Amino acid sequence: MDMILCDGDRKPIGIYTANIDMEIGNAEASNDFETSTENVQFGYSIICPGTEYGGIFGQQTKNTGSAQQTWNGLTWRGLLKQDIIIPPAGNDYRIVSGEANTIIKNLVSDTFGGFFQVSDEDSGLNISSYQFILYTTLLEGLMDMLAAHNYRLKIWSELGKPNEPYQVYLAAVPVTKNQTEYTDNSKINVQTTDYRMGINHLVCMGNGELQARQRVDLYVQLDGSISQSKYYTGFDERTAYYDYGNAESLDDLIDNGAKKLQELANYQKLEIVSVEDIDLEIGDIVVGRDREHDIYIEKPVTRKILTVSSGIWTVDYQIQGEE
Repeated sequence: MDMILCDGDRKPIGIYTANIDMEIGNAEASNDFETSTENVQFGYSIICPGTEYGGIFGQQTKNTGSAQQTWNGLTWRGLLKQDIIIPPAGNDYRIVSGEANTIIKNLVSDTFGGFFQVSDEDSGLNISSYQFILYTTLLEGLMDMLAAHNYRLKIWSELGKPNEPYQVYLAAVPVTKNQTEYTDNSKINVQTTDYRMGINHLVCMGNGELQARQRVDLYVQLDGSISQSKYYTGFDERTAYYDYGNAESLDDLIDNGAKKLQELANYQKLEIVSVEDIDLEIGDIVVGRDREHDIYIEKPVTRKILTVSSGIWTVDYQIQGEE
């Protein structure tokens, strides 16, 4: 693969050979890149046609003692983070229905002067009355909407005809499951962690003084859910204390106590160690199975970290729970 440098009119100049660090992913990812060069200007961009790798130069840092400059820029997902979904006039929320690509096209048609193009293909997904979080970013809104239907947001660039600008496309596509087991020929090498030293009973104390303080006891259930009914008893019970004196109400104490207990409870974690011969996409599912220890975990890919160094491309992945 080659990274191509393009001018301010999005027309190719030539192969871009400088080192690059780039992260793309969900709404919590940085979705930006950094590179050192002396041959670009504000508004220039880099693309890798047919892939999501690319972005626009938007920050320059230079030292008077060197001709080399450090440039930072936003990836295409980074751009989508810089616009929000606003409810139509007279409505409390933005609610959409219809074919997924048509919805995406309606949402981004006026964004960045029509910079993003949307696939005309039927995605196969029809959405009914999806309500976006109020003033969510375009990136988070689109990813959440599609994930709710087991789809993901596909982004890629394509070169135009001679003397024409490149285009960046968006499309809704089904999530792919990439399954792997602990065998010597697995193309995805994953590491699982099965943590069984967690807390399953949390004594939550809210506002008030001494015996008058709010108190809620929360318990982990067999399926991992949390309720106020005790499941683990005797030797299996593990208890901790949570002080939340700023609780605004009993419901607030319960909500925050449940979040705290989830942090302290048993968990199973899946991490990607290495990937061979396949390209995982943001939103795709990685499945890890360890039959010997009866562990089965499914987690979506949340970040891809591209490093280009001396012409060598390497991609690292993070999945949900690694952030």
